[in-house]
Amino acid sequence: MRASLLFLLALASVSSAALAEDVKTGMVREVAAGPRSRAELACDDGKTYVLRGHDEAADDELRRLAGVKVKISGALEPSDRLAVERYEILDVGGGVVPRLGTIAELTMAGEKRLIFVDDAGVAAFLPNGFTAKLKDSVGARIWLVGTHKNEKLQVTRFAILRPGKPVEPRP
Repeated sequence: MRASLLFLLALASVSSAALAEDVKTGMVREVAAGPRSRAELACDDGKTYVLRGHDEAADDELRRLAGVKVKISGALEPSDRLAVERYEILDVGGGVVPRLGTIAELTMAGEKRLIFVDDAGVAAFLPNGFTAKLKDSVGARIWLVGTHKNEKLQVTRFAILRPGKPVEPRP
């Protein structure tokens, strides 16, 4: 009985260690690798990991983070691969931390406007000029840097991380 209990405790500790999340910090870079490029994380300690998303769209999103300092949480895999569960952007240059969110469309008084909805659910109108430029990007995941002015965002920098899905017009 005692040996069985010790075995179960040992098995539980191995299982919890296997489920432990690894957190790595560094700069994302895009590296050519055959027909497709891949994202790698160059860590602050000098180690490099190949980043793997949960699907092709997630891999594309990770490549679009090239040049950005991030903190990545995930599971280490063989051959220095890191299966990414989530990430946090720490710096897009000059010590600036952007907001992450989604572009949404709103119709007011017959006029279509784009809004930015951050991951906390806070929404703000994007400048009028963005509607023409980004009308095909509704639903896109982006990071942006800017300030609020008169209930609108004054955007200084942004990048699309994951394109929006085409929306069919309603009849």
